[in-house]
Amino acid sequence: NKISDGGGSIELSTGGKAKCSNAARTFLNEETCFLSTEATACGSIPTPDTTFALNSTNIVALQNLTGKYLYAMQGLVVTQDGMNTVEHPCFKEGHRSRWTKTDGICTNPTGLGASTKTILEGLIASSTDENPHIRDITFKSNAQCDETDESAEIHITVGNDCWTHVHPEHLSVWDLTYWANPNTHPGNKNAANNGRPNPIKKWAEEGKYYMNYPSVHPFDSTYNHPMMRWDTNNKKFEKVGRFGDNMEFRDLTSELRLDQVAEYFGVTTSAAGSGMIVCGSPGEVANKPQLGNDFEVYTTNSRSTAYNSDLARQR
Repeated sequence: NKISDGGGSIELSTGGKAKCSNAARTFLNEETCFLSTEATACGSIPTPDTTFALNSTNIVALQNLTGKYLYAMQGLVVTQDGMNTVEHPCFKEGHRSRWTKTDGICTNPTGLGASTKTILEGLIASSTDENPHIRDITFKSNAQCDETDESAEIHITVGNDCWTHVHPEHLSVWDLTYWANPNTHPGNKNAANNGRPNPIKKWAEEGKYYMNYPSVHPFDSTYNHPMMRWDTNNKKFEKVGRFGDNMEFRDLTSELRLDQVAEYFGVTTSAAGSGMIVCGSPGEVANKPQLGNDFEVYTTNSRSTAYNSDLARQR
């Protein structure tokens, strides 16, 4: 059971709440696939090995080609109102922390215990992270930092450079399209009612590749956004990658792997410019409304119960 455009029109009409239902073509479902030439057709296309830089130029291009609100996040902070908003870099084994570099030694380095200082210097110096803007390090199992070092706000000199501990999603590129809808972000409706630009859309409309999360509002401190708001809502967003990294075209989400995006990055595919292959999931069947919203669940005792969910019945 396939939707003629793969569910693209439903995704658009729901503002992204419903996702594209077009499944990838495989030997299990290829006999039921067909070519859709509808303008709203969505889905994935063949993904050969094509690498591109997730830089400012390409982020803006992706915004324009897909209509999505992609941003490299800035303004996420590690402390707020005197409290840590993220874990200390020495939190536990396997903990990832992110750092940015400033040329020259730190003018105001953080006073750290000897063990903490030695461990962090070593992890930063030995990192093989090649990103030109940020460096991620992972805390090791055999390391033991000083218990007195608790603040997540850290500036440390390593070699001739100053490294600053930043939020783990600083300069991560996110698709914030969900937050751009009228009823998903409280500031959107307020801005519309008062003749101001949509606070999520405006960055892309101004040609910017980044968005500043207003943990510290530039004009009025009463509008400072708590970091908890980001922590609660980012689960609703798609992460694209890290600003400055090289990434594979195939690693883009299905909403971004469109024909026009493939053409922009020089991906050679028979699908580009000629429509979208639409496929259903293997074994997928149409809903039958006459059966109602109930479905059968069998327990280990062979007893059945009704579950009021058409979605669950479909599955």
